[in-house]
Amino acid sequence: TWEAKGIRVFLYLCSIYRGDMASLFKESTTVLIIGAGFSGIGAACMLSKQLGIEDYVVMERDPEIGGTWYANTYPGAACDVPSHFYSYSFDLNPKWSRAFATQPEILAYIQDVAKRYGVLPHVLTRTH
Repeated sequence: TWEAKGIRVFLYLCSIYRGDMASLFKESTTVLIIGAGFSGIGAACMLSKQLGIEDYVVMERDPEIGGTWYANTYPGAACDVPSHFYSYSFDLNPKWSRAFATQPEILAYIQDVAKRYGVLPHVLTRTH
């Protein structure tokens, strides 16, 4: 099928640019998630937890997960949504330190959830 051919071409291109990237993909990779920010990590957790899908890859352009909470580290960076609403429904965080969490705290929460749900081995960073 064209999908299988597309995966093979993608694998070939990956092996040219980064040999380790190709090892994450198989011709039967079920799901590709673009971005390891709040939504991408949440989607990966739900794939595994609710659907039992472990055959997925998360591609992230930055060297670490976290999306905007990784990329934006300026002084005073914080969420403009109350912290208790800015949590994954499947892993609520009752320990926010303030009503509007700061960037380091949100990033730590995302990274902790990704680690506890086994997402990190599926993440491929520095992809453009």
